[in-house]
Amino acid sequence: MENDKRRMAFIAAADDLFKEKGVSQTSVSDIAKRVNVTRSLFYHYFDDKQAIADAVIDCRIDEFISYVQVWSSHLNNDTHDALIELARIARSYVLGPSLIGASTARKRDGVLLQRFIVRSSELLANHFVSSRARKGPLMQMSHAPHPYESFYAMSLGIMGLMMHDPQVTDEAIADIIASALRINI
Repeated sequence: MENDKRRMAFIAAADDLFKEKGVSQTSVSDIAKRVNVTRSLFYHYFDDKQAIADAVIDCRIDEFISYVQVWSSHLNNDTHDALIELARIARSYVLGPSLIGASTARKRDGVLLQRFIVRSSELLANHFVSSRARKGPLMQMSHAPHPYESFYAMSLGIMGLMMHDPQVTDEAIADIIASALRINI
């Protein structure tokens, strides 16, 4: 149990430092210092800085997918508002104050954002084609000839659009999703 707590302390420290300084400007020594341990102890938990960056991204992906799962479990007949809320959730991770959003501002850390978008698109596609998510407007897309691939491509495209044009509105994103799903909102 102590190992799990220490590992999470390293991840939390790295997350904070990556937001403050960026991944490329954060050293293993910075992370160890933030946790108040020796640099060598860091290597007991992680092979290198890339390994802890991956762990931080994995935590963000898990958090993002959890929000989407809660969102989809509460779908009702108000499709327009639901799709706007989905756009807000995605935007908060892609462009918000999280590590992901901070990395977008520092183009040098773009690989983190790319990893987040690709991995979360895989998990979103899996979620949306699962039987748990087949209700409301998502039901229509799950009957497409290639539902996984369709959801995956749509997720990549939406998050890529948010990255490319941060000014695109949540309403526009909702309209794009509705158009892709062929539903009236």
